[in-house]
Amino acid sequence: MSADATKPKPKPRLLKRREDYTIGIVCALPKEARAVRAAFDFTVPSSEMLGPVEGDSNAYSYGTMGNYHVVLAHLSSMGKNSAKGAAENMARSFRNIKLCLLVGICGIVPKIAGQGAVLGDVVVSTMVKQYDLGRLYPSGFQSKDTVDSALRKAPIEVRNFISYLEASDELHPRTLDHLAALQQKALKDYRLAEYLYPYSVEDHVEDHLYEPNYIHKHRDLTCEFCDAGNFCQGAADDDCEELDCGTSELISRPRVQQIANVCTETTYSPSERQQKLAELLPRIFLGVVASGDTVMKSGAVRDEIAKKHKIVAFEMEGAGVWDSLPTVVVKGACDYGDSHKNKKFQEYAALTAAACAKALLDIVQMGIPRNVEYGPDDAPQQTQQEQQAQQAHGADTGRSGGHVFSGTFTGSNFGIGETYNSGRDMYFGGSPQNRGRRG
Repeated sequence: MSADATKPKPKPRLLKRREDYTIGIVCALPKEARAVRAAFDFTVPSSEMLGPVEGDSNAYSYGTMGNYHVVLAHLSSMGKNSAKGAAENMARSFRNIKLCLLVGICGIVPKIAGQGAVLGDVVVSTMVKQYDLGRLYPSGFQSKDTVDSALRKAPIEVRNFISYLEASDELHPRTLDHLAALQQKALKDYRLAEYLYPYSVEDHVEDHLYEPNYIHKHRDLTCEFCDAGNFCQGAADDDCEELDCGTSELISRPRVQQIANVCTETTYSPSERQQKLAELLPRIFLGVVASGDTVMKSGAVRDEIAKKHKIVAFEMEGAGVWDSLPTVVVKGACDYGDSHKNKKFQEYAALTAAACAKALLDIVQMGIPRNVEYGPDDAPQQTQQEQQAQQAHGADTGRSGGHVFSGTFTGSNFGIGETYNSGRDMYFGGSPQNRGRRG
């Protein structure tokens, strides 16, 4: 873990206008939003928050992640309709949002491009497909395989950034740095303790993947629903252990065994265990994310849709946000979208997604100027290398790297012939709010 990931951040200058926010985040569940807020470097207190415009029913949190101020919208319910309304409200109140990150949890496809996925891995969307849009025939449901089902194309800036991510090696190590910092925070804060990797020494790990056609049901042949092959709410509410789901149907995976070895090693301290787990988790997969109001709980249907449309994960809000804001879906795997799914990995998956979202903002390349600034008394100390990098960035964006000329400045008015006298210090370059301030 790098020193920057754990270095305390000073309070930044707060943005005074809603128009100054360029990064938005949407979370459907409170547990997802809590993970994102834990990743904030600075959280704006409620007394200093900006209010939304009239008619915006969203609830917002404000904070900073790395070099950007972000505004986080909290949804009241899951699904694309709720997400669509929240995204439309955000676009109305914050008119200059250039990138929206939909951060949370999802059901992942167990094998992606020949690689095995495990719970806690993260998916980043290259496109969102609304897979439950289609027609129901006597022979079964057929998704509508048109431009509408794949939704409109993302803006060119988002597509170029995704292309960069596919070719770059930056996202994974930065995600690991941020995840390690969040895990250390969770070890010290009882309110975040449930966000650590779930395991027990006796039962090893709870990451169980069954054969696609092996159904989660009562097996004692006394349940009329399960015996007839119908849905049973009672079975759905029980754990695999309670239903005696067979270990012979489990799919053996080397990564899960490595994780189990770390979890059951009694000589590790809690901090050492989290550090070892961070070496194995998460992997990050880029690909098409399937979005719909239907909760995927069938391994066989999951694999059929994934194969047909090259899907990497299933979730429920992307289709609602994608059409209103330039969106990238960032979601951690909390289950495999089969009948054995449970909620044990939801918090940990939300944390890995939050770490990846923060890493994305470290390397975002969409022409979005960095907008976290500090006053002269609370500015973090910079190395010479960091100062040179900032000055180079300022030359490109016009936001920093300017110069202060101390004293009265006299000169011609840009070649027009008039003499100009400033009467005070002059500032050239950088952000307008810094003009006249001594360096």
